[in-house]
Amino acid sequence: FTTAYNARLVAHRRLAPASALAGAMGEKAAAQGKKNKNQNGGGNKGDEKGRSRWRQGAKRDTFPWINSQIITVSDSGSLADLTSTIEAYMTQMNLVNISTAFHRLAKLWSSDAPPQTALAAQRCVEGLMAQANSVLARAKASGTMPSAQALANITWAMATMHAMDEHLLKAISGPAEAQVQQFKPFELSTILWSYAKMSQTNPSACTCAE
Repeated sequence: FTTAYNARLVAHRRLAPASALAGAMGEKAAAQGKKNKNQNGGGNKGDEKGRSRWRQGAKRDTFPWINSQIITVSDSGSLADLTSTIEAYMTQMNLVNISTAFHRLAKLWSSDAPPQTALAAQRCVEGLMAQANSVLARAKASGTMPSAQALANITWAMATMHAMDEHLLKAISGPAEAQVQQFKPFELSTILWSYAKMSQTNPSACTCAE
C-alpha cells in the first residue's frame, strides 16, 4: 500500500521517493569525493574528510525534506495517506520530524475513522513512540539537549490521542526539567497540560514527570 501510495504522490509531484533522494545524494557524494581527490593530490585522507562533511550535510538536508513531506500530505486532510507517509520515513526521522509527525497525526485523529485506518494510525503512533525513545536515548548519550517545542508537541499529541508510553514520558521529563527556564510560556503550559490530561486515565503519567 505504501509503495503504491508513494508512486501516486510522485505522479502528482507531491512527494519525492526516498530512492530519488538517495540517488541525488549519491551523485553529490561522488562529485564531492572527486573534487576532494583533485584538491588533495589523490590522497585518501582529504577524500575521507570530504565524505564525512558531505554525510553530515546530507543529514541536515534530509530532515527538513522529510518534514516538508509530512506537512504536504497532512494538508490533504487524509489520515490514511499521512500514516503511510510517516511510516515510509519513520526510521530516518530526527526528533523534530517525529514531533511534526505526532502533531499532524493528532490534528487529523478521529474516533470515527474507518477501522482499517484507525488500526494503521495506531501502529504508526506506536512506531513513532519507539523512534522517539531511540532518538532521545541517543541525544542523552551525546549530551544533546532536545528542542523544547518538540518535547511539548510530542506530549500534546500523546495526550490528544490517548497514547501512553511511560518510558517515553520519563525520557521527555528529564530534558524538559533541565531546560525549563528556556521554555516559552506556551510550550511549558502545553507540556504541563499534557501530563495532567494523561494522568486522568493513567496516574503514573504524573509520576513520570516528578
